[in-house]
Formats: sequence, C-alpha cells, structure tokens
Amino acid sequence: MPADVAILHGWSDTAQSFTSLRDFLARNKFNAQRILLADYISLDDDVRIEDVAARMDIAVNEAIRNRRLTPPFDMIVHSTGGLVAREWISRFYPDAAKCPVKRLVMLAPANFGSRLASTGKSMLGRVIKGWNNWFQTGTQTLNGLELASEYQWDLALRDLLDRQESLPAPMGRIKSCRSSSSEPRVMKTS
Repeated sequence: MPADVAILHGWSDTAQSFTSLRDFLARNKFNAQRILLADYISLDDDVRIEDVAARMDIAVNEAIRNRRLTPPFDMIVHSTGGLVAREWISRFYPDAAKCPVKRLVMLAPANFGSRLASTGKSMLGRVIKGWNNWFQTGTQTLNGLELASEYQWDLALRDLLDRQESLPAPMGRIKSCRSSSSEPRVMKTS
C-alpha cells in the first residue's frame, strides 16, 4: 500500500495551489493530504518561519490523531515550505527519533534563501502581494528567506552542520572542517 503524503506550500501561496498534485497522487492510490495551517498566513508581517513550524506540529499531530495521516508518511514541500519542514523536524525531532516523515521531497526549496525575499519586501512587492492584506507581505518570513540570512545559517547549523561534531541530526550530519588554507570545507558523515 502506498504511503500517506503530506503537502505543504510556500510563501504567499495557498494549499489550493496543490489541488492538482493531491488529485494526481490520489488517482495513483496515495492518501495525499494538504497540511492546512490556515494556509499559514505567510503574508502577515509578524509571522516567522518558526511560528509556522510550531503550528505545523499541531496540524500534523491533529492529522495523525484524526487518522488522516499515518506515520511514517512522505512529505512534499514547495519553496518556503521546505524551510518550514526543516524547522519543524529540527525543532520537534532534533535527533530524528520518532520523526513521522519518512521521505521529504522538496520542490524548488529555498534552502539557501531566495532572491524573491527582497522583492517581496519592496514597495512593489507590498503593492502586488499585499494589496488585499493591508500591504503586508510577511516581513519576518521574508527576513528568514533572505539569501544567507541569519535564520538560514542557524537552521543549517541545527539540521545539517554539527557545531559539537557529536550529536545526531535529523537530516544527517555534516562536519565542517578547516583546511590548511583556512577555507571551510564540508564533509558528509553518516
């Protein structure tokens, strides 16, 4: 029997945009569920990626309790949804134990940020994306989405790079090393 599949959208989008994907998966015998986080209000200026991940934990646990999702399930995320999923896993399942997600498929993830973040915060972005939301475009979320933002670095240190080189990590562990030229090198470890 195919696994359950949870679907999560990105910034300024809604779960509705994944209806075609959900229907395709359903036609192919998957139990596809959109993760409804009130279409995580990514356009409200005070909402951070961390806030969305906390709400995601509630929504996923509720879907499991209501038997809409059965662990282990697969998850498909798009854009900022990748950061939300990584935040959720690193915060609520930091050693990967008991994580209900078996496979995480990321479609155009913003793992290293997005050039669109600065556009979204610009006056043009506020007019186009914020027209129906009091000109809010999700400033806090977009701050986290900036290329090489402090949030991006912090998340990478928590879910990929090992500061202490001894702790397990949900995404596997990468140890950072310094070469003789003092340039950082990265090595994947198990």
